[in-house]
Amino acid sequence: MNDIRQITPFSEELSQAEIEEIAIFIGNKEYVIKEYYVLPAFLLTGSSSLSINKIGYVCEPKGIDYPIILTIEGTPRMIYLGKSGIFEAMRESFLDVNEKAEEELDCLPEITEVKVPKDIQFKLDYSFAIN
Repeated sequence: MNDIRQITPFSEELSQAEIEEIAIFIGNKEYVIKEYYVLPAFLLTGSSSLSINKIGYVCEPKGIDYPIILTIEGTPRMIYLGKSGIFEAMRESFLDVNEKAEEELDCLPEITEVKVPKDIQFKLDYSFAIN
C-alpha cells in the first residue's frame, strides 16, 4: 500500500528544507546560479528507512528552464522538463513478449532526495510504500 502526498510552495516541509545554490545551464546559452530546496526522503516520508517510488512534478512556464534533481541510488540526476513543464516517474515492468522463458523485469525507482527550484510555482506529487 502507498501513501500519496503533495508539496507546493506553500507547504510546511519547505520551511524545514535546506537551500542550496546550484549552477544550471539555461537555454543552451549560459549558466546561472539558482537556489533549490533540498528535500531528503526522510523529510517527505517521515522515516529515514523509506524512499519515494513514484513522483510527479509540474511547474509554471517560467520554471521550465530549471531542472529538478533526483537522487536515485546515491546518484544525483538532473531532469530537464519538456515544453509541457511536466515530469513523472514510477515503477515500470518489462517483459520480452518474444521470449516465453524470459522473466519479467521490474524497474522501481528508489528516490532518496529531490531538489526543486526556489521561487517557482510548482506541485510535487509523490508516493511511498507504507507497509
